[in-house]
Amino acid sequence: MWGRELLGLELETHVGGAPSWKPLPVLLIAPLTPLGDGAVDAWLVLARATGLAGLPLAYLLAARLAGPAAGVVAVVALALSGGWFRGLEHGYCEPLVIAALLGAALAWLDARRGTAFALVLVASLARPECWPVLAGMAVWMWRRDPRLRPHLVAGVAVVPLLWVGVDWWSSGRFLNAERVAGAVIRDMSGIELLGLGMRIPPLPALLLAAFAAGYAAVRRELLPALLGAAVLGAAAALTIAAQLGYPPTERVFLPLAGFVAVLAGVGAAQLVRAPAAPGVRAAMAAGLALACLPFAVQRAQLIPDQVEAAREVEDMQVDLRRAAREARPAAPRTAAVALPRHLMWARGVIAWEWDVPMRRIGEIDDPPRGTPLLLFVPRPWAASGMRALATTERWTVLVDRPRQIRAFGRGRRG
Repeated sequence: MWGRELLGLELETHVGGAPSWKPLPVLLIAPLTPLGDGAVDAWLVLARATGLAGLPLAYLLAARLAGPAAGVVAVVALALSGGWFRGLEHGYCEPLVIAALLGAALAWLDARRGTAFALVLVASLARPECWPVLAGMAVWMWRRDPRLRPHLVAGVAVVPLLWVGVDWWSSGRFLNAERVAGAVIRDMSGIELLGLGMRIPPLPALLLAAFAAGYAAVRRELLPALLGAAVLGAAAALTIAAQLGYPPTERVFLPLAGFVAVLAGVGAAQLVRAPAAPGVRAAMAAGLALACLPFAVQRAQLIPDQVEAAREVEDMQVDLRRAAREARPAAPRTAAVALPRHLMWARGVIAWEWDVPMRRIGEIDDPPRGTPLLLFVPRPWAASGMRALATTERWTVLVDRPRQIRAFGRGRRG
């Protein structure tokens, strides 16, 4: 929706609730808008392909630090990280951010500073938690590579311009995205948020990553030690920020999952290589695999449920579009459109089908006065005294004036 509005210079990011403004997906989707309905599928292909790139990048980075076996462990740890697979399914930006940050780390090790900066810039346009990394890189590169200074200035300047400036111009509210996110995310302390973040990697991966960082510090292995310190520092900063009022959601920890997976691979390799005797090394590898297997199986068993849940959401949205398409010819032009509060995340489907701003889709419990009210309700919900404009397998579209609505709830007696 925002990609289509951006091309028409009619962007409206103040929609009274989720989602909050993020520049990167809108900038990537806008050129796909001429595809019409195909833009949705094109975005999913793009988001999933770039997200999947995180797997080979995790392998390359871990293998560079500790060998091919470490790369294999890193791939498994990332694939089983909580939220990573779901992000791929739903076309979220977090898997893309993980891939961009892993690619930036590899480019930095290859002394391709400009490429590394560009990849962190991409990540910064999707997750604000990456801004300090971008600023730190700019300061470091400013002194060491004067040729890149114009690019550094442009990169650092474009982030607040696209995040805050565009959202301010569109919504009329300064820091609108932060207000929207804070309104829809449940309140929790920084320690509670840290607990959720620590559950993103599988437990063995988290322990192996901690071991890798500590072992590298003792052995003075610079790269794994620095990577571990960076992950620990970022986790602490996010925890403190949430305690100070930053919108607390476990998705802020997802960009760290790629580096935790890499460190887990490094830690596994360090453990296996610690004994001198080849036979002991083989036994260590087998024991480590057996110890991690139950956790891997437990995470893998969640994937079919996640696939089924994603299909349920897809079926609901497809049927919602069908209901909107069938109801539109008979819908009053001045009608206010509403959804149940817990299904407001689906309003973009109606807005896309009807080519109207998302702000036109409101909540059922806040009906307008004196205008017809058009309700999209999941079956078998019903409202007495209202006329059905369309009925599909999962949805009913009802219309009437608010003063005539006598009851609303589940079932015919509701």
